[in-house]
Amino acid sequence: MSMDEVDLPGNDEWGTVGGPTYLTDIVRVRSGAEERTGRINQPRHRYRPARQVQTRVVMASLLTFVHARKGSLIAFRVKDNNDFTTGSDHVGTGAFGDVEFAVAVSGTQVYQLVKKYTSGPSTTSRKIKKPVGSTVKIGIDGVEKSSPADFTVSESTGDVTFVAVLSGGESLTWGGEFRVPVRFEKSVEELFAIINQGPDFLGVRDLGMVELLDDDPVPYPFNPLGDKNHGTATAVTLALTDGIFHVFENTLSCDVTLPPSTDLPGGGPYFSLKADGSASVVVKADGGSPTIDTLTTGQHSMLWLGKDVAAVRKWHSLK
Repeated sequence: MSMDEVDLPGNDEWGTVGGPTYLTDIVRVRSGAEERTGRINQPRHRYRPARQVQTRVVMASLLTFVHARKGSLIAFRVKDNNDFTTGSDHVGTGAFGDVEFAVAVSGTQVYQLVKKYTSGPSTTSRKIKKPVGSTVKIGIDGVEKSSPADFTVSESTGDVTFVAVLSGGESLTWGGEFRVPVRFEKSVEELFAIINQGPDFLGVRDLGMVELLDDDPVPYPFNPLGDKNHGTATAVTLALTDGIFHVFENTLSCDVTLPPSTDLPGGGPYFSLKADGSASVVVKADGGSPTIDTLTTGQHSMLWLGKDVAAVRKWHSLK
């Protein structure tokens, strides 16, 4: 995506109204029961100015900013005045131990910043792609580190790179400020109309902004028209985005691993498998266990999701 690493001008004067949105499919049956499926893993934030009337100086800088971004074409950063730090109140100064963003993996030096929102038993982790570098503080196992001697942070990706190779298992924490990557909504071309309210006071009809997400969506709905020939592969992990029909021409036994069933609604078929090779095709659940079915030469199986007596959703094979 096209992105300018600049902040919306006059943000503190304008203020913002808005917040996080989620996309959830809700299916209701006649009994009143519901089936809910999340379509995105990260919240998408939407904003508009809290105050529409401003001085001519502020309006001039905003008009220039809109032209430079070519309306909705080029993204930029905005400060969410209600949630822009790792502080417990979301606006206070961040400390290096505020959020554990990763547990170190041996030999890995680059890690993505996240902010966590915990209430009761549930936690949502939000990727932080636009930290304010001068405010970022990093800790390892409760000890604050210094930049650039111990780490660097990218203001364009939110990646933290450690200078020393970590041994693995260390608790990596951070604190600081961040911004939200957004673009003007499509309607900006139609609704960015300057309203003259006096010689020194101007306003705009609307100026909506929407957050940009590069996170992979929850893979549902799947592609019912896709197909794939896996040839002589001996190990395959299926993805819903690969399509429904899969052919195997393996000469040695092939293990086929299905995607996790927990985030998918019951029903199907999700996959149609055809064994065209001389060896068996062993179909397994996520994690490699249990075995759902074994196909021999010429056999065909349709894979569905259904609940067992304990109301746990599992994969089922119908030949």
